[in-house]
Amino acid sequence: MLEEFKKNKVFFKEAGNEELNLVFELRKKIFCEEFGYIKPGQESDVYDEIAHNYLAFSGNMAIGTLRVIDDKDLNKLEGKNGIIKKDGRVRFPMEKEVDLMDYRKPERKIIEYSRLVVSPDYRNKGITLGLFACGYKYAKENGITDGFTIANCEINSRGKNLPEDKKIEIPKIFTKIGFFSISDPFEYKEFNAYAVPMRISKESLNKSYEKIFEELIKDKEIILF
Repeated sequence: MLEEFKKNKVFFKEAGNEELNLVFELRKKIFCEEFGYIKPGQESDVYDEIAHNYLAFSGNMAIGTLRVIDDKDLNKLEGKNGIIKKDGRVRFPMEKEVDLMDYRKPERKIIEYSRLVVSPDYRNKGITLGLFACGYKYAKENGITDGFTIANCEINSRGKNLPEDKKIEIPKIFTKIGFFSISDPFEYKEFNAYAVPMRISKESLNKSYEKIFEELIKDKEIILF
């Protein structure tokens, strides 16, 4: 994977303020124009003010992005429009659909992974792993024990109605890395898709993928932060 990345001049970095437009443009192209999950203007939200947005590049072209939101930063959004708030506490965006309070314990530190997109020409080429390596690096450096996400199910990836006789399929890349479902799939009306809430912990992380992540983050030509 390292050799392929270098051959195709692929690298990953955290988006600075001047690069957030690249993040939002990718989300618009994939979520809005390709899949129809969201409407124009919904490609960014208030959580981007505190998020760590990672970008994948091939040369000078942005080809993928992933967002990480740290639980410890949520209180910075207190009083702002567009937040999810329950029981007097600012919550992750995904907590509009699933409550994560039971996972907030003194010995656990949690993050949300969201807004994962990869350009069509670069899918199935390791870009998603590279982006999750960025998330892994953040988690490792900040003592994070658990990550949560809502994964759109493959069977409904283009907004089609769910067939009555076919099982919802969780995207394989998530389960391979070590994510596991924490509740039943549901109709994610906000994104016009079926989805499943998932968790990954330091205990569930697949050791083979952890090794890949370690190799990636050690290569300063690949992970540039």
